[in-house]
Amino acid sequence: MALTYSPKRRRDRVSRSSSTTVICTDKTGTLTQNEMTVRALQLGTRRVEVTGGGHAASGEFRVGGQRVDPARDEHLALALRIGALCSDARIDRVDGRPAVLGDPTEAALIVAAAKAGPEQTALNRDQPRIGEIPFSSEAQRMVTIHRTPDGTTVAYVKGAPRVVLEASRRRFTVAGESPLTPEDRERVLAVNEELAGRALRVLALAYRLLPDGYDEREAARDLAFVGLIAMIDPLRVEAAAAPWPRSSTRSARGLKAGRRSPGHSRTPGSWGRSWRV
Repeated sequence: MALTYSPKRRRDRVSRSSSTTVICTDKTGTLTQNEMTVRALQLGTRRVEVTGGGHAASGEFRVGGQRVDPARDEHLALALRIGALCSDARIDRVDGRPAVLGDPTEAALIVAAAKAGPEQTALNRDQPRIGEIPFSSEAQRMVTIHRTPDGTTVAYVKGAPRVVLEASRRRFTVAGESPLTPEDRERVLAVNEELAGRALRVLALAYRLLPDGYDEREAARDLAFVGLIAMIDPLRVEAAAAPWPRSSTRSARGLKAGRRSPGHSRTPGSWGRSWRV
């Protein structure tokens, strides 16, 4: 900075910078790799772990350390399908490498579905989108409406767990839909807290079969809850290795560390601890 502000009239800027007490920086893509990656799904009482990283469609699904085939797991296949179809992002290939067009969170959902086999284009062809209610910060959820191969109409929903849970009346199970009990709701919220405490971003997934002559504005009501999907944007190697003063040192210097996030309140704190902030 002394070189940058070498003229005498700018030296006061260097002096002022030495008394800085708060420094703000963007997290996504600056401190992190900007490659959101799905790490886990919670489907009922099952925890499905997902391996692999980045935007490459390579990885496995495991329950209790055992590999699971999504083609033979209806619940898992449904969750992955909702995540991929209820998204506006797209992944192309540039010079043989995957390139994301759109939101990194949605790209992570698309990659997770591709790890199960079907690409996003194949899913869109089988269940074309015929309507949508875009995501908004007020509603905290997104809805897309699709025509299935058998001619039925279905709404797929993804969004903030509490919001989607409040709009759900039933839950999906392999044996069919069943009522969503207060105990079920408490269990889902507890899992959401646990995943957010691991610095994971969590979304809820749900659906609704729509009748003929449906009102699009009603598509996000009376849902069947499918599960939670959790992802993380890993720290950049250089950010993880960067020195950061201990809390006692920061206090002595008058420095304060803070974190802000539009998501779950526990996520930024957990992320900060992983960077020793």
